[in-house]
Amino acid sequence: MSANLNNGTLRSLHRAPQQSPSSSSTSESGNSVIDTIRKRMQQIKDELAKSQDDLHAYQIEREREKHAREQAEGEIGGLQRRIQLVEEDLERTEERLTQATQKLDEASHAADESERKRLILDGKVSGFGDRYETLEQLLKEAKQLGHLNERKYEEVDK
Repeated sequence: MSANLNNGTLRSLHRAPQQSPSSSSTSESGNSVIDTIRKRMQQIKDELAKSQDDLHAYQIEREREKHAREQAEGEIGGLQRRIQLVEEDLERTEERLTQATQKLDEASHAADESERKRLILDGKVSGFGDRYETLEQLLKEAKQLGHLNERKYEEVDK
């Protein structure tokens, strides 16, 4: 709208010197005003072009940042999922470790109990061994006594 207003103002300024044939100083001052306005318009156009270029560069940079952010968010999502899977795996591993530890404790207890029973049996076997030797000795003595008694009986019987 201001561009239209400026164009309309320029036209009226441009016509003004032609409509009134006044002195050359008025004509020169009119041309000077027009030149000033044209220069100002060119400056504004240049500023507009620069602003548009800056805006375009800013929009491109924002798009790059948006793309980088979306990519980073995707990576973060993937890493969060991976962390969740690792945590779940850790939990399962800890459960298996707990179960293995319990089984090891049970096996250790059973081994201790077996060792205790073995020691008891070794004691009994050792006791039986001593008793066996004693019984064997008694058997020998009984056989010798039996042979001796048999000889005496045979002698008496003759």
